[in-house]
Order: sequence, then C-alpha cells, then structure tokens
Amino acid sequence: MHNLKSNFDRFRLIVKESLANFIDSNGNIKKVGTKPKFSDVDIITLTLVGESLSINSENLLFSKLRSEYRKEFPLLIDRSQFNRRRKHLHSIIDIVQQYLVSNLLPAENTFILDSLPIEICKFVRARRIKICSEGTPSE
Repeated sequence: MHNLKSNFDRFRLIVKESLANFIDSNGNIKKVGTKPKFSDVDIITLTLVGESLSINSENLLFSKLRSEYRKEFPLLIDRSQFNRRRKHLHSIIDIVQQYLVSNLLPAENTFILDSLPIEICKFVRARRIKICSEGTPSE
C-alpha cells in the first residue's frame, strides 16, 4: 500500500495510542506556549510514514505532499519548520518506536535492524569475481 494518506491515517491512530500520557486533546505534547495547527502527533506520524515507505529524503517527501496530497494535508507546515520540530521530538519518536516494537513481539527484548547493504566485492574486481559469474546462485 503506497497511498501516503491512508498509511498516515493508520499510523496516526497508533501514535496517538502510544503517546496517550504525553499529548493533549489537540495531539500536541503538553507544554507552555501557542498550540501549532499541525500537531506534534502529525509530525511524528509523517516521519514514521516516510520511513515506512522508504522515502529517505525530506525533499522527496515534501514534494510528494505538495503535489499529490495538497488537499489531504491543508495545514502542512513548511519543510524547515517540520525538520526543526521533528528534531525536538526525537525522544518522543523513540517512545513511539519502542511502543511499536513491544506490540509487535512482546516476548522479545532485543532487536537488530539492518538497513545498510553489505558490499560483496569492489566494482574494480567485478570482472574477476567468481560469485554469481555463471548465473544466479541457485543454479
């Protein structure tokens, strides 16, 4: 499912549930000051949705939001303000991620996430390498 808005709606419910003790009725972290229109829950949710859809670039995420999802996110803030607020919410995002992990596999207490591809051989040696030279490894 690559519809950003439907993923956003599903993630938002999970984020609100995980942060029930930290947020007010508007979805903002309890603090003094003016309440933003684009809530903290929305920022956290948008961050998690972007990561889950493998959108690694904020520029790509915001260009997608502005071109394809403008009507679905009418209160969307600009990218620099989003980035600044996201950095301040880093510890809260960690709480949400821990909540998600604990609900996925409650019996486990250690997880290893590997998102870095491992280089099999240097490109310079690609012609000399014998791994997969005759075809796929299963042959």
